[in-house]
Amino acid sequence: VMTAGKANFNPDLPATQQAKLDATWHGLHADIAKLSSFGEHRLLPEASHMIPKDDPDAVVAAIKELVNEAPKRKRS
Repeated sequence: VMTAGKANFNPDLPATQQAKLDATWHGLHADIAKLSSFGEHRLLPEASHMIPKDDPDAVVAAIKELVNEAPKRKRS
């Protein structure tokens, strides 16, 4: 699960509320990643909601890792 570090930024929101919103958002994404025994949560601090546009290298790296790991995993 890739999380955009800049996705929830709202200039009208007080910093304390922004921090709370971000912590909740990141926690929910971490929870989603835990649903898989192979799940992983990655926070991309410089990316907006458009992660493939903002950090394409991170997306490519994650896909390569999945492809490289797939043969090592046994099907149940």
